[in-house]
Amino acid sequence: MRIGQIWQVRTAIQDKSQLIAVTDVAILQEIMHRYAALGRRDKGADIVELFVQIVRDVLPVTRKDMMQALALYRERSDVQTRDAVHAAVMESHGITVIVTANRHLDQFPTLRRIDPADWQTIFA
Repeated sequence: MRIGQIWQVRTAIQDKSQLIAVTDVAILQEIMHRYAALGRRDKGADIVELFVQIVRDVLPVTRKDMMQALALYRERSDVQTRDAVHAAVMESHGITVIVTANRHLDQFPTLRRIDPADWQTIFA
């Protein structure tokens, strides 16, 4: 998600107070890791700071979440490690919609993925 998209989503969230946006610590770590790998640590830090301003909560990854993620990982060979963690955290918090470009999350029938490029559909 680009900074411009983040600001658009932030404005939309503020305008629609019934929408509650959260993330988990693993997402923030992924952003930092990716931008560090690209040699753009400062940009990664800026994005994480902005992201944390937008969301209401940053959810932890608990032992229970990791055990659920491990079960998903073992059950399905097509499930990516990080995706299993995100799905487990979402499940433990009753979250069913995720805004992400990560198409791998389409594998989880209990989740509805919205691509950031189509974020306006959140409010449809």
